[in-house]
Amino acid sequence: MAEKDQKTNDTQKKAEMFLELWRLNLSLWAHENPESVQAILMEKGIAMTNLMEKKGD
Repeated sequence: MAEKDQKTNDTQKKAEMFLELWRLNLSLWAHENPESVQAILMEKGIAMTNLMEKKGD
């Protein structure tokens, strides 16, 4: 049982490290490409607005 717990713990630590690296990579990309980030946010905002309008109908 302890071996399974250790594997689970190791997997969780690897996942956390991967997510942290992903966040850092995304932060660097966003810093270098602010126009792209703004475009994506606008697109998502429009998509969310459209979704909300459809839900309201």
